[in-house]
Amino acid sequence: MKLFVEVDLEGVSGAVYGGYGLPKSKEGGRSELLMTLELNALVEGARAAGISKLQVCESHPFNKNCLIGGIDVVHEIEKIQDCDLLAFVGRHARAGLEKSVLSHTGSGRSVIDFRVNGKSFGELGIVAAYAGHFGVPAIFVSGDRAATEEAEDFIPNVTTVAVSEGLGNHSAICLAPQKAHKLIKAGIIRAIQNRRKVKPLVVKKPVTIEYELKYPAQADRFALVPGVTKKNDRTVTYTCKNFLEAYRTYLATSLALIWWDAKG
Repeated sequence: MKLFVEVDLEGVSGAVYGGYGLPKSKEGGRSELLMTLELNALVEGARAAGISKLQVCESHPFNKNCLIGGIDVVHEIEKIQDCDLLAFVGRHARAGLEKSVLSHTGSGRSVIDFRVNGKSFGELGIVAAYAGHFGVPAIFVSGDRAATEEAEDFIPNVTTVAVSEGLGNHSAICLAPQKAHKLIKAGIIRAIQNRRKVKPLVVKKPVTIEYELKYPAQADRFALVPGVTKKNDRTVTYTCKNFLEAYRTYLATSLALIWWDAKG
């Protein structure tokens, strides 16, 4: 069996301050270590459960944050279609959820909400639905409590491990790293054993995506793209033929918004 692992920084135990994965981060080394140790725990458990090959994709495009050798680290999410199962490590919740640590969807400064066919989606749901387009189920999620509850809402029978409990966007009750690692290792083993109970997350076609943005000027610029419609002064919509097209549209717009954030 082949396992694809999408790893993020904001949902690991001990992460409560922004900027992870960005060149300007002042906590880069600390956050990289926390992420790597949780990833190591998942890798150890996955191999013990019979996974023959792992591919790890970091969700941050700016830096290579993994401090780990011996596994296949990729930076192309397209590789997910070559795998059998999907797991998340260090996942944070979507924008707009209460008591969620460092919650955002793509851009932490510009996106108020991102909706798919009328339902709010975060990065977790977006990647899980992308995998679902290729028939790959998301079987495991570790992250803060809000993220794991979000996963359970989207994916019936998914195995989750909450390594922190958000008190606010920049505060949380965090598990000791060693305890988090133990739970993650046990969780991924349990998830692999129960994998047949989890179905891929499939979004009904056609797929209408909707961005609710912070600034009207952002909506104005996106509305210049053929096919994009303004719903109001800060919200734009676009209809795609399937989720593969929706994901690529989300990725392109997210990168544009992150560039906007950096310039701001």
